[in-house]
This record gives sequence, structure tokens and C-alpha cells, in this order.
Amino acid sequence: MSRRPWFSIERIGRWRRAFVLVVTGVLAAGLLGGLMPELSGSALAGPETSGSPWRVGTDPTFPPFEYRNTGSSAISGFDVELIQAIGKQAGHPIELVALPFDGIIPALQSRSIAAAISAITITAERARAIDFSRPYFKAGEAIVVRDKGPQFASLEALKGRRIAVQIGTTGAIAAAKVPGAQVSSFDSTPLALQELANGNADAVVSDVPAILYAIDQANLKGIRPTSRACASPASTSAPSTTASPCRPTRRSRRRSTKPWTR
Repeated sequence: MSRRPWFSIERIGRWRRAFVLVVTGVLAAGLLGGLMPELSGSALAGPETSGSPWRVGTDPTFPPFEYRNTGSSAISGFDVELIQAIGKQAGHPIELVALPFDGIIPALQSRSIAAAISAITITAERARAIDFSRPYFKAGEAIVVRDKGPQFASLEALKGRRIAVQIGTTGAIAAAKVPGAQVSSFDSTPLALQELANGNADAVVSDVPAILYAIDQANLKGIRPTSRACASPASTSAPSTTASPCRPTRRSRRRSTKPWTR
């Protein structure tokens, strides 16, 4: 009997359903403060009044966590449903602010947004600039290759190779440390995967859920994830306190004080 793969669209679906049930229970039990302890009071941008909206930054280029609906400008996704549930429980409507991923932390630091949720991986470097909630999703990163191209079992094996990544992500950070690698950065993981499928890259390093969703939705053929690169807990963020580093590990609060899973 063959082993079931550790990554699959079906598993992501089960994780999502189970997590929504857990989050619903957490919110119903009144434990909102445990998930986002500083989204009330001093961590918010500007004076807070009862029922006032929370401006929450997100980069809607990372399905299934956050993305724009086809044919409209509405932002949907796992992270969006989560932050809206938190806002509803806390009595604050959520005003989503679309930002490039590498612009989220600066926006938190300048207090132009109150919080961010964008599959943001918790890292020690990011934790020096912003505060994180408790981790809410452990995704893990993977290396994606072409079926008929070179195969790589680790980041070390990518030495001197062409790597496509999404700009500002932990995948991009990891790729930049590979000796001699030629790293190409893209605005989204689907674009990086398309570069690989077109034969213009040897590998993509990104989060497992984003990889699987993009391959499935774009019906990309001839590419597949081969191995885990790192386990990456994602968090909401605000302006800073403590965090768990990605490895040995991306949707944040401001420093008054993740990406994640990127």
C-alpha cells in the first residue's frame, strides 16, 4: 500500500474545516484576547471607539489565504474569514487594506493600519519590528520542481540553480541564502509557479497551501512539490513582543509595537 502524500488539497480542506470549528469555539468562549491581545487599546492606530472599524492590511495575492474574487475587487480567503470572525466577536467591523506583502510591516510601523493578516510567518527578525498573535496555522514550505526537470531534496541542493519566489516571503529569504542561486522575484506565488512551468526556473520555494491551491486552480501541469523546506507557523500581527522563529518555523500587529506562512 502506498503512503498518502503529506501535502494534498483534500488535507488543506480538512485542516480548514477543523480550524474554523476550533476558532469558532475559541471566540464563543470569549478567548479573543488570547489570539490578538493587543488589538484593543494602545496597539490600534489612532483613538479607538466602540464599534469603530479596524484597518487590517493584507496582500490579496496568496490564495487560499487571501485573494481577490474573479470578476470583482472583493478580497476573500481563509485569513479574511478569520479576521472578520475576530472583528465580529470584538464588535469592530473590519476594513481590509490591500498592500504589497513587503509593504505590510512598514504600514504597521507607521500605524497606517491597526493590524495585518496575510499568512505572515513568525520569524525572529520580523518579531523585532512587530508583535505577533499566537500561531494559528502551521503550513510548512516546500520546494516545487518540474516532473521532467532536476529534482531537489533540500535547499542546499539548489546551489547555483534558478529559483523563483514571491517577493518578501520567507521562501524568498531562504532562496537568497542559497550559494550561487539565481533568484527571480514575483508579485505572487502563482506567477512564480508559472515561471517554473514555463521552464524559466529550476525550482520554486513557497508555502505548501499556496503551492497546492495555485497548482489546482491554474491547472498547472508538469510541476509538483518534492520536499518540505521548513515548518512555518503563521500569525496575525500588530506594531512588537515575542515570536517563534521559522526553523528550525505565508496572511500582524504594529510595533508600539509575521510573512509567513510566507
